[in-house]
Amino acid sequence: MGGQGNVAATRLWNGHATPPTAARSRAGIAGFLDGIDPPAPGPVSVLAVARRAGADSPAPVPQFGTVAVKP
Repeated sequence: MGGQGNVAATRLWNGHATPPTAARSRAGIAGFLDGIDPPAPGPVSVLAVARRAGADSPAPVPQFGTVAVKP
């Protein structure tokens, strides 16, 4: 899922590849989680997850990710 900070990359992708993608905010991504049970904290920056796992990322990553349990 792409973040709003990734608008230029989204335009480039949509101009040259399929399927198209859309830049969304954290709240926009959270809308996809209706009816499922995401553990706290919900959608987080992919960079935050990478750093927690010990990966080294020199630049911000404008993308969000989450996990959820489907009841």
